Amino acid sequence: MKRRVFFDVDGTLCDLMGPFVDKYNEQHGTNIDISGLTEYDFDKLLPIKPESIQDIFASIHYDDVKPFQPMVDAIKLIDEAGYEVIIVTAPMWDHCFQLSQKKVWLEEKVGHHIPVVVTMDKGILCRAGDILIDDAPRFLEQWIEQGGVAIRVKQPWNTEYSNANYSVSVDEYAGHNILNFINRLSPQKWIIAGEQT
Repeated sequence: MKRRVFFDVDGTLCDLMGPFVDKYNEQHGTNIDISGLTEYDFDKLLPIKPESIQDIFASIHYDDVKPFQPMVDAIKLIDEAGYEVIIVTAPMWDHCFQLSQKKVWLEEKVGHHIPVVVTMDKGILCRAGDILIDDAPRFLEQWIEQGGVAIRVKQPWNTEYSNANYSVSVDEYAGHNILNFINRLSPQKWIIAGEQT
């Protein structure tokens, strides 16, 4: 059984926050930037209701979403190193039409061969020792609670989160840094159901 490495999409493989900030500024006559989003729950920072935040996200078309190319490249690197790579993303249930856009975006940027799982509870996918690469503290916590290894993608909204096993910046070294960390993990982390993987 191959070791499994799960990649989040929004905030990890792609910059969904850039278009969000642009639309927010346009609607509210403000000039905030991504560095000002220092909380994952934006309604704590912005004078806006959570459902209005979801509406802004829903108005974003994935044609306008740019990849974090080093993270997209990391998928290929980790896949070629022999790990089982899986993409996992949380939907906005009120705006499920956006999932088809995200699927097309992923096929264009990552390819057709990487499986995609859609769930609001990423922790249910975790077997002991599985790895999740994500920007959202709540999903990293779910993963850790299930015995997984959490890699935090550094973003302004998660700088206070410190429970992750490792943190990575979105730069040209991201894939190599992640792969080096994974390769250094103790083999004991990979004992699943009594079998060494």
